[in-house]
Amino acid sequence: MISDVELHSNGKINKVKYYKESSKGIELIKEKFYYFDGAIKREINYKDNEMHGKYISFYPNGQRQTEKLFQLGAEKTSRFFNLMMGLVRLVQSNCHAPIHKEKNTM
Repeated sequence: MISDVELHSNGKINKVKYYKESSKGIELIKEKFYYFDGAIKREINYKDNEMHGKYISFYPNGQRQTEKLFQLGAEKTSRFFNLMMGLVRLVQSNCHAPIHKEKNTM
Protein backbone atom coordinates (compact mmCIF):
# COMPACT_ATOMS: atom_id res chain seq x y z
CA MET A 1 0.00 0.00 0.00
CA ILE A 2 1.20 3.50 -0.88
CA SER A 3 0.08 6.60 1.03
CA ASP A 4 0.24 10.33 0.35
CA VAL A 5 -0.07 12.69 3.34
CA GLU A 6 -1.10 16.37 3.28
CA LEU A 7 -0.65 18.48 6.44
CA HIS A 8 -2.53 21.43 7.94
CA SER A 9 -0.52 24.59 8.63
CA ASN A 10 -0.20 23.47 12.28
CA GLY A 11 1.64 20.30 11.22
CA LYS A 12 -1.25 17.92 11.93
CA ILE A 13 -2.57 15.63 9.21
CA ASN A 14 -5.18 17.16 6.91
CA LYS A 15 -5.62 14.34 4.40
CA VAL A 16 -4.21 10.88 3.69
CA LYS A 17 -4.72 9.10 0.37
CA TYR A 18 -4.12 5.35 0.16
CA TYR A 19 -3.24 3.65 -3.10
CA LYS A 20 -2.61 0.07 -4.21
CA GLU A 21 -0.73 -1.31 -7.15
CA SER A 22 -2.80 -3.42 -9.51
CA SER A 23 -2.80 -4.62 -13.09
CA LYS A 24 -4.47 -1.27 -13.97
CA GLY A 25 -1.63 0.70 -12.38
CA ILE A 26 -1.78 2.62 -9.10
CA GLU A 27 -5.37 2.97 -7.86
CA LEU A 28 -6.81 5.21 -5.13
CA ILE A 29 -8.57 2.97 -2.59
CA LYS A 30 -9.22 5.26 0.40
CA GLU A 31 -9.07 8.87 1.57
CA LYS A 32 -9.15 10.10 5.16
CA PHE A 33 -9.69 13.77 6.05
CA TYR A 34 -8.99 15.33 9.45
CA TYR A 35 -10.08 18.45 11.31
CA PHE A 36 -7.43 21.07 12.18
CA ASP A 37 -7.10 19.56 15.69
CA GLY A 38 -6.35 16.09 14.27
CA ALA A 39 -9.78 14.48 14.83
CA ILE A 40 -11.10 12.35 11.96
CA LYS A 41 -13.48 14.28 9.66
CA ARG A 42 -14.43 11.75 6.98
CA GLU A 43 -13.35 8.50 5.39
CA ILE A 44 -14.08 7.56 1.78
CA ASN A 45 -13.43 4.22 0.05
CA TYR A 46 -12.89 3.84 -3.71
CA LYS A 47 -12.89 1.18 -6.40
CA ASP A 48 -12.05 1.89 -10.05
CA ASN A 49 -11.74 5.62 -9.17
CA GLU A 50 -15.38 5.71 -7.99
CA MET A 51 -16.68 5.99 -4.43
CA HIS A 52 -17.33 2.40 -3.43
CA GLY A 53 -18.15 0.93 -0.05
CA LYS A 54 -18.52 3.03 3.09
CA TYR A 55 -18.38 6.80 3.24
CA ILE A 56 -18.34 7.99 6.86
CA SER A 57 -18.26 11.56 8.18
CA PHE A 58 -17.73 12.60 11.78
CA TYR A 59 -18.57 15.54 14.01
CA PRO A 60 -15.53 17.37 15.47
CA ASN A 61 -16.10 15.49 18.77
CA GLY A 62 -15.51 12.16 16.95
CA GLN A 63 -19.11 10.97 16.89
CA ARG A 64 -20.45 9.64 13.62
CA GLN A 65 -22.40 12.17 11.54
CA THR A 66 -23.17 10.39 8.27
CA GLU A 67 -22.70 6.90 6.92
CA LYS A 68 -23.36 6.14 3.27
CA LEU A 69 -22.85 3.05 1.17
CA PHE A 70 -21.76 3.45 -2.44
CA GLN A 71 -21.47 0.95 -5.26
CA LEU A 72 -19.13 2.21 -7.98
CA GLY A 73 -20.18 5.84 -7.55
CA ALA A 74 -23.91 5.24 -6.99
CA GLU A 75 -25.28 5.90 -3.50
CA LYS A 76 -27.15 2.85 -2.23
CA THR A 77 -28.00 3.68 1.39
CA SER A 78 -27.60 6.59 3.80
CA ARG A 79 -27.79 7.01 7.56
CA PHE A 80 -27.60 10.42 9.21
CA PHE A 81 -26.88 10.83 12.90
CA ASN A 82 -28.07 14.22 14.17
CA LEU A 83 -26.90 15.02 17.68
CA MET A 84 -28.75 17.78 19.49
CA MET A 85 -29.13 17.99 23.27
CA GLY A 86 -28.56 14.26 23.78
CA LEU A 87 -31.01 13.20 21.07
CA VAL A 88 -29.74 11.01 18.26
CA ARG A 89 -31.94 11.16 15.19
CA LEU A 90 -31.21 8.35 12.79
CA VAL A 91 -32.52 8.83 9.28
CA GLN A 92 -31.95 5.72 7.20
CA SER A 93 -32.66 5.58 3.51
CA ASN A 94 -32.26 3.05 0.77
CA CYS A 95 -32.32 6.06 -1.59
CA HIS A 96 -36.03 5.46 -2.19
CA ALA A 97 -37.97 5.64 1.11
CA PRO A 98 -36.32 7.05 4.25
CA ILE A 99 -36.88 5.55 7.71
CA HIS A 100 -36.77 7.89 10.73
CA LYS A 101 -35.82 6.72 14.23
CA GLU A 102 -35.04 8.72 17.35
CA LYS A 103 -33.25 7.70 20.51
CA ASN A 104 -32.54 9.73 23.63
CA THR A 105 -28.91 9.34 24.71
CA MET A 106 -29.17 11.26 28.00
